[in-house]
Amino acid sequence: MSDTTSEPPSTETNSPTPGASAGSLPDVSGISVDEWPARELTLHSGTRSDGFQVVYRRDVLDSIHSHGQSNTKVEVCGVLVGRVYRDSAGTYLLVDACIAGEAASHAANVTFTGATWSKIHDEMDRLYPEERIVGWYHTHPAFGIFLSEMDVFIQANFFNLPWQVAMVYDPIGGDEGTFVWRNGMPTREPVLCEPAPPATEEPTSLKADEFAALEDRLSVFDRVFVVMLMLFVAILLVLLIIYELRSTAPPPPGPVGWLQWSATAHGT
Repeated sequence: MSDTTSEPPSTETNSPTPGASAGSLPDVSGISVDEWPARELTLHSGTRSDGFQVVYRRDVLDSIHSHGQSNTKVEVCGVLVGRVYRDSAGTYLLVDACIAGEAASHAANVTFTGATWSKIHDEMDRLYPEERIVGWYHTHPAFGIFLSEMDVFIQANFFNLPWQVAMVYDPIGGDEGTFVWRNGMPTREPVLCEPAPPATEEPTSLKADEFAALEDRLSVFDRVFVVMLMLFVAILLVLLIIYELRSTAPPPPGPVGWLQWSATAHGT
């Protein structure tokens, strides 16, 4: 049960592309295999079968679940981001990112507003310039997995390329379903899951607080070193002054004093 009050995705993201036939009902069976780049799957769950399938990356599902569970009073929505690939079994849609939209302004209906689309396109340009909007998701809190008439309207008008899909998630019941185009109708089908890529954090990099602590320790060391160096120079200067004074002092009166001064001054 959804409502929309705004424009579809921009023509750059949603224009006819490989796999879309102008004037025909959308159907994933019409997607041309050879027009998409090759990529082998590494599956976390599910079994690859022949033909088109939807593959979610594990971290994307986690993000959608987190978004849906953030507000179970109303529907929330967003778009799915990814690419179409091919392997030995045919084509598949890899959903490797998502962009959260808004929550519904009232109890049941979610809304794609102009501000929502603007935010989505800004994030697409900034974070995913080489990828496409491949569908959308929204929640049905406690009322099941299906597409209402309005949901089908949104899918048909805004996400009508053969490889664009709709996902519905129930954050209370825990169920979810993905709908793909079959004979012009969104049809629920099983999906696959791919593990999230490993973290790429540099092992030698310092976190900000660790760097600040190291900088403080270095600063203390520098200050102590300078103080010690100044003290050493001062002691050295005092010793030199004493030596000079002893070397240039006049001889004590008398012959014995003169002999002692002469021996001290000449190091004998």
